[in-house]
Amino acid sequence: GKDDNDSGSRPSVAEIKTEINKVLGADAEMPGAEGIVDCLAQEFHDSKLPNGVLRKIVAGEDAEVDKKNEDEYNQITEEIEMKCTGAPAGVPVD
Repeated sequence: GKDDNDSGSRPSVAEIKTEINKVLGADAEMPGAEGIVDCLAQEFHDSKLPNGVLRKIVAGEDAEVDKKNEDEYNQITEEIEMKCTGAPAGVPVD
């Protein structure tokens, strides 16, 4: 499917962290942000999100996911954001 489940390698925690910081921009400099970013990067890396989806996120591209998986991936993303920030940050996967 479009979400390219198992091909290629999984982005590293460091790569994921770099992209999250880019997306956050100036907010990444706020007090406490680094701990949140570390948490997000680790949780995304360890999540059930497929390699292809994570690679798209790291590339700053919209991850195209199969319709049947969209709810599951959005739920994973929301759970990670709640765990790390206490609120969904709204990283869209569609």
